[in-house]
Amino acid sequence: MSSPELDGADISDRIQLLDADSVNATHAQTRSLGRMADLCAWLAGAQSNCPPTFPERTRLIVFSGTHRSGAAVSSLAAEPDLGSMSVQVNPHLNRYSTHVVDIAPLTDPAVDREAIMVAFNAGRALADTEVDAGTGLFLLAATGPGSTTSAATIVGLLCGSDVATVTGRGLGIDDALWMRKAAIVRDLMRAGRHHISDPIGLLAATESNVAAGMAGFLLQSAIRQTPVILDDLLPAAAALIGQRISYRSTLWWAASQVTPEPAHAMALDRLDLAPLLDLEIRQGGGFGVQIAADALRAAVEMISVVT
Repeated sequence: MSSPELDGADISDRIQLLDADSVNATHAQTRSLGRMADLCAWLAGAQSNCPPTFPERTRLIVFSGTHRSGAAVSSLAAEPDLGSMSVQVNPHLNRYSTHVVDIAPLTDPAVDREAIMVAFNAGRALADTEVDAGTGLFLLAATGPGSTTSAATIVGLLCGSDVATVTGRGLGIDDALWMRKAAIVRDLMRAGRHHISDPIGLLAATESNVAAGMAGFLLQSAIRQTPVILDDLLPAAAALIGQRISYRSTLWWAASQVTPEPAHAMALDRLDLAPLLDLEIRQGGGFGVQIAADALRAAVEMISVVT
């Protein structure tokens, strides 16, 4: 298996700024909307349009996959339907057109870097396909066993936090499993510490195959000037990887919520993204980001009437 190496400089050079005039004009018209004013102004800046419009083609993109080490301590291993509930068992819960992306698990440490690069490029290709089809706004989510273990590892490394601080309980694990999870995060952080300046190497060392796909998707969406609202912890961790490649890329992303996972707030703080919601939602698969998107839609429709 082989694939080209990451050209971070090329990616960074192709990412533009939001339209400042549209941002400022929308802020001036929506001051009374509180945090919704910020989100409306962000959408306006991405669209270069004041007031903004809620895109007719808004897509929920769910990256799904198993994280090799983290799956051993995931509550989803015993209850596989729980993690995929919102995208498979109960698809009617998704109020937005949904695309589930299955990322192949890592199986051989000898070729992990190549597999990570394949996932990263697959994410980029998906963003191009969706934008070419007319998608104007992405809602990015993740599901799968071990996702919070992988995400906690990335956040711990890129935010300089210790293992106990970033390791959470996912969808609900007991003390014994939490200690095993913390040990896995410790070992993965130890392996990834030597790759802080090498995003692909860091993703490979920390077995973060799903995050790799999302990081590629996020960066290509920014290149294509298409805004993305992040759902929970793993998308935020993937965004941290994207930020390491292009600091400007974070301008094209917004945070829907902050979850009870301790690493989530740390990641959003490093990304300088203020979450719209704090409802203590643990369900993955896009549940929280759809609530935030509904709120944004309502705000956009309201300001389009009064302006």
